[in-house]
Amino acid sequence: MNSLIASKNITNELKSFEYATHRMAEALPGLSSDKSFADAMGVSSSTYSTWKNRGTLGISALVNFCILNNIDMNWFFKNEIKNVSNEIARDEVDVVSIAKAIATIEPIMHKVGMAKSEIGYEHMLKTYFDYQDMPELSVILEAVAKAQVRTG
Repeated sequence: MNSLIASKNITNELKSFEYATHRMAEALPGLSSDKSFADAMGVSSSTYSTWKNRGTLGISALVNFCILNNIDMNWFFKNEIKNVSNEIARDEVDVVSIAKAIATIEPIMHKVGMAKSEIGYEHMLKTYFDYQDMPELSVILEAVAKAQVRTG
């Protein structure tokens, strides 16, 4: 199974509330109660309860969980751990790809009121290149931008 198919499969599974919370508990083993999950996601207990009753979680909620808890999104969403070859490949990205990435992320940054800063661009570009092949790219980018605005 190639990595793109594997990425799509785990992303689809993460839409299931049960699988997503299992994955969250893998990332943070201390999570057990509804309140602990809600706190780790940065949402109220009632919001978490609504999602639990509905049986699904949005990608943006999971991105926020990763950012708030410093969870590697490659591991969480793609079930892969960064390695040296991934870093080398990222370093070899050409100028055209970077220009395309900036053209994609700047409107999202503007939409959510995210200030243009070196660290902001770094987060957004990293996210863009990590998830550029995923259909939910714009949702993920917007969630990262919103989280950056909230965390300052």
